[in-house]
Amino acid sequence: MDQIQVKHISYNVHPTMEQKPFHSAPRYERFGLSATGFRFFLLLLINCYAPILLLWSGAIPFAYRFHVLAVVLLSFILHSIHRGYSLQDLGFTLGDSWNSIRWNLIFCAFGGIGLYLAYRTGLSMPRTYSYSLACFFFYILILSPVQELIFRGIMFAEMKRCRILEPKMMLLISTVTFSFLHVIYNHPPLLLITFVSGLVWGGIYLRWPSIWGVSLSHSLLGALAMFLGVL
Repeated sequence: MDQIQVKHISYNVHPTMEQKPFHSAPRYERFGLSATGFRFFLLLLINCYAPILLLWSGAIPFAYRFHVLAVVLLSFILHSIHRGYSLQDLGFTLGDSWNSIRWNLIFCAFGGIGLYLAYRTGLSMPRTYSYSLACFFFYILILSPVQELIFRGIMFAEMKRCRILEPKMMLLISTVTFSFLHVIYNHPPLLLITFVSGLVWGGIYLRWPSIWGVSLSHSLLGALAMFLGVL
């Protein structure tokens, strides 16, 4: 008589890494974020959104807005040094400068017309102070390039490092964060203006990653907005 062999099948009652239940995964992974992506959004929350919310709520006086921006810049620079970014990673290159400058100057022409129309239609920002000549020089030579370094140079380099590579997502994150910076002025038209400007500057920077062109455009249009009272 033939012998019938019975194979015993053992079951592993302990789940492997792949079998672990969903609720044991880190919370950020449940939303499709990697560890590096989570750290990037944490960086934005701490370095950008939290200081701006403190200014907007009045916890930090409005007069200290430039001091807050200096602290934000310093924290981003220290983070960039820690991450080992080169100057080229941050857009300090001459390779794409001429195309970047050309398209930014074209945007300056259209943007200048738009700002003038905003001024003529009464969208100037009500305020009880005026800008001095020193403020204009500070904005053109320091503040505008600093903002471009943060919101285009460092932020795009960080998103690439964190594998956030979808251009539309990169552009949206950069633009929303840049526009949110201006919420402290409590002037809704300014948020729309900065959102559109951020989209254009971010789009040009994605195509030609040079910090020089966007800094020039930001300085010129920002100074005009200050002069017309839109900023």
